[in-house]
Amino acid sequence: MMDVRERFPELLQTREYVKPKETVSYEEINFREFAKQIFKSDDKFIELNDFEVIRQSIISTFGNDTSCFEEKGEIETFKINNLFFYQPTVGIDGPQYSHVDDPVFVIKLKHRNILYNGYHRTFANIIKDVKTIDALTIKLG
Repeated sequence: MMDVRERFPELLQTREYVKPKETVSYEEINFREFAKQIFKSDDKFIELNDFEVIRQSIISTFGNDTSCFEEKGEIETFKINNLFFYQPTVGIDGPQYSHVDDPVFVIKLKHRNILYNGYHRTFANIIKDVKTIDALTIKLG
């Protein structure tokens, strides 16, 4: 397993999130820069503005942007290095609300497979040198 703290210290930052009864410190990695280095490509990310248009399209097509993956999505296996991303940072301590083996959510849009939900799970697999990931997939366009 890759030691992220040792290999990418310049990409790490600590963030504080205020919750109702506490403030939680959370270590994150600059996922955009991490992906550039790991996949040796500058073209793995879509801009947040473009992503918001995609998200609104999911909502108008399916009525929501989360449960539609479980209700209508089909399971597929993707090579992680063939995915596109939008989320600029990811917590490095693994999934908070899912199991690492749960399927992620992927949007198939034209010639791109965009990771919608499951960044912690995907990151955890990347650092374990796992090359593929299972996803519930919906198609747009």
